[in-house]
Amino acid sequence: MQYIEKINDEDYFVTEINVSKFKGYRNLIEEFSLAFSIPSVISNLHALDEYLCGLEWIEQKNYKLIIKNMNKVEKNKNDYKQFFSIIEGLENHWKTKENDFIVEYVGNS
Repeated sequence: MQYIEKINDEDYFVTEINVSKFKGYRNLIEEFSLAFSIPSVISNLHALDEYLCGLEWIEQKNYKLIIKNMNKVEKNKNDYKQFFSIIEGLENHWKTKENDFIVEYVGNS
């Protein structure tokens, strides 16, 4: 998928997700898997959560997730509720670690 870019620098693994591209539950899992180069096929949110709370395969130990097109998100849809639940869980998990996990929200892109 062309709209997901990975930019590595010395200290941070930086990746993007374009929220306006979500087309359902399976697509949401696929987008996170692609963005973080998850090394396995994932079919459920529990497995996705476990991978995103580990990230051992990524060389950098600090992470930045840029979430694009937030202005197009319909928060009342179940898929987007799941998306925000994942983000909130990630932010809470990584707050307890010594690593940085930054989430940056941007409107149109």
